[in-house]
Amino acid sequence: MPKLVKTLLAAAAGLAAFAGVSSTATAQEGGGHVGPLAQNCWGTKQETRILRAHVGNQRIGRVELWYSPEQGGTNCVITYNEVAGKATTYAYLIVDDNRNRDNTGRKEPGDRVAYDEGYYEYYAGASYLRNTNGKCVRFGGSVLARAGDDSFGSGWVHCS
Repeated sequence: MPKLVKTLLAAAAGLAAFAGVSSTATAQEGGGHVGPLAQNCWGTKQETRILRAHVGNQRIGRVELWYSPEQGGTNCVITYNEVAGKATTYAYLIVDDNRNRDNTGRKEPGDRVAYDEGYYEYYAGASYLRNTNGKCVRFGGSVLARAGDDSFGSGWVHCS
């Protein structure tokens, strides 16, 4: 699992600020994805989180969580890079299949994870998982760019 993925999964628990990883180091490690990817998310947008550079407060991206009732419930996450050019961009989704709502930020046995990370010009994702009705999800993402970096990681949400 890439270093950025491990770092963001750990940060999701406390919604801690993401620091200490340069976009150059992350880009050199390469990107990748786990789980299915789509061209875009569909259904109804549930949440949008704005990403801002820590210095200067410039808007650098946004993370969106979407939901569709299709296929037993489908959740989808996408992170938009809003800076000029390419930036290391990451989007992730965790489904609490074992229903224990563990708050360590780790993927627990039985939970499903989908993520996409890479050096992208426009967005990471859309990473999605099906059969999410009645289960909590965590989602988040990051943009690491010359203009600055920021990340967001939710707690367990949308547990209906």
